[in-house]
Amino acid sequence: MLIRACSIETLTWGDVVLFTNGDSLCLHRVMVPMGQNGRRSVQTKGDTCGRWDLPPAAESIIGKGVMVQRGNCLLTLDSWSGRLLSSLCASSSILIGWGLWLKWRLRH
Repeated sequence: MLIRACSIETLTWGDVVLFTNGDSLCLHRVMVPMGQNGRRSVQTKGDTCGRWDLPPAAESIIGKGVMVQRGNCLLTLDSWSGRLLSSLCASSSILIGWGLWLKWRLRH
């Protein structure tokens, strides 16, 4: 994974962002860029997580993923089509998790 330094102001929907969370590093996708009271924030979610994260602090943002290597193929994440495809994958995990919960709920 190639990470490019960035600020929170440059992040947009679908970007893969690297940030600190306590003593851990998180690599999650921007689902909703937000702004309120003149401050910018982003709502993030891991691609395999069923729920969204609390918005990371602006000072915890390290950078965003721009390229990943899969075998002999380089995938560009910093393009509109790359963000669309990978965001659809992230969103589908929410739907699958909700569907499994609903199935369990109907049985109990």
